[in-house]
Amino acid sequence: MARRQPPERRPDPIAWVRVHYTKTGSAAYASNRDLARAFERMIRRAAVPVAYSSGFSPHPRISHFNVAPTGDASLAEYLEIALSAEQSDDELCAALNAVAPLGVQICAVTRTERGATAKELNASLWRAEFSNPVGLAAAVTALAAGEVTLVSRRSGTGNKTIDVSVALRELRVDGVVVNMVLAHTEPLVRASDVVAALKLAGASWDTCRLTRLLQGNDAVLRIDAAITKAETPVSI
Repeated sequence: MARRQPPERRPDPIAWVRVHYTKTGSAAYASNRDLARAFERMIRRAAVPVAYSSGFSPHPRISHFNVAPTGDASLAEYLEIALSAEQSDDELCAALNAVAPLGVQICAVTRTERGATAKELNASLWRAEFSNPVGLAAAVTALAAGEVTLVSRRSGTGNKTIDVSVALRELRVDGVVVNMVLAHTEPLVRASDVVAALKLAGASWDTCRLTRLLQGNDAVLRIDAAITKAETPVSI
């Protein structure tokens, strides 16, 4: 019997790039797996010189970070791509936008170090927009004071208790809008968990629309400094 040949050892990437993109409209409802597959197709169609892993089943070296939950819009999504050949950031951005599906837009492509995105972007600014809210300001006051912090979230293994106070760095209400800064904790506290806590604190509404506006560093990302940089939330 012939000896099985060892897998090909592929060369290391020559560079890593960080891709900042948005997912809005119908793309907000795509699953994380669907988005990952969409980017693999975009990279093939745009002829991006992506580096592949070694082994018997090589795959493109793409890393996704802090993907917004299915159903939530986002103006601040990020991934890293390893390159096997040189291509300018502007060329990559234009090539990916030319093949991007509806609701996905590439905002910028910049050079980075592998894994730097997870270290540098460890908090998010979220906006929750409520229709016909009742008792919203009082609920925000109660949540900020720590009167309600525990919520229940359904998972694949049953209900999970989430303490939103672990991640909640700032919370502010302005009419029908609530802005919040959440650290990327483990387990992850979602913006929808904070919304659930507001309901437990006595607020009610017809509908709620969640949009991630920015990602940044937990040590410095705050509403006052960040809200002026964020774009107006898009309709979904």
